[in-house]
Amino acid sequence: MLDLIRLFTLSVETGSFSEAGRRLGLNPSSVSRRISELEAELSSRLLNRTTRKLSLTEAGQIYYSRVRSIVEQIDEAAIAVSQIQSSPRGTVRVTTPLVFGRVALAPILVEFAEAYPEIQLDVMATDRILDLVEHNLDVAIRMMPPDDSLLIGKRVMATPRILCANPAYLGRFGSPKAPDDLQLHRLLAYRRSAGYTNWSIRHAGGGQRHEVSISAVLTADTNEILYEATLRGLGISIQPFWLVSADLAAGRLVRVLDKFEATASSFDASLYVLYLQRAGLPPKVRLFVDFVQAGLEQRFALDGERRRRSVPG
Repeated sequence: MLDLIRLFTLSVETGSFSEAGRRLGLNPSSVSRRISELEAELSSRLLNRTTRKLSLTEAGQIYYSRVRSIVEQIDEAAIAVSQIQSSPRGTVRVTTPLVFGRVALAPILVEFAEAYPEIQLDVMATDRILDLVEHNLDVAIRMMPPDDSLLIGKRVMATPRILCANPAYLGRFGSPKAPDDLQLHRLLAYRRSAGYTNWSIRHAGGGQRHEVSISAVLTADTNEILYEATLRGLGISIQPFWLVSADLAAGRLVRVLDKFEATASSFDASLYVLYLQRAGLPPKVRLFVDFVQAGLEQRFALDGERRRRSVPG
């Protein structure tokens, strides 16, 4: 019976008899037949089958919500026993945004690999939102909270967006003293709509939001172009702190309106590590998640104590 339950939960989570069968070494017809056996045993139809996908019936939803935790607890018990005599090992499969992975995450991955040589890392760096089940991933690093009921999101750190410029640019044009002064400057903006861009600027400690309508000298649909143009002194741009922290420390960039941050009502300004709901994380994944969180906080804390007080968890 347990094998049938495990096959049922895997079919639900992969959304496919074919994928569930592939992972367990069964052909799709065998999976379908065994699910039918489970339904006969329960005298209830659990899954609606179509040519494209599976969906839970009302009875299936109730059954899945109850048996999923049972399967997870059994798997966790097996993992716990296997780890008694050995350190965490195996492969952790991760997806991360492309630029964030290259700039912020890569050094931490190197440190992790050196500290835990028995754990292999398999990283997919892409700006596409990958389904963890479909791509057999353990962890997703994203600039957004989970949007799937099967995912748990751990908020790792705040990701404030700040205004910055090259010192040479500020030497030529001066530094804005208030948000409205931005309208007098050469601005570099991420494309949101044709014609103009609206920047929302708010005091870093909270308070009133300033809506500034601007006409940019450079508009782009990728931040890498804006970042490079800022470094070369073309104007002022809004950048995530993790991207420019090294440039600020080296003096290649200067923070503008340093008491303010860019904000938007739909922007969470946080980095999340996402993983599938389980009774407990496998030790290798828990180790990785904790290591990444500590590494990112150490590198990219921005007035850490103030941010802990002002940014909701």
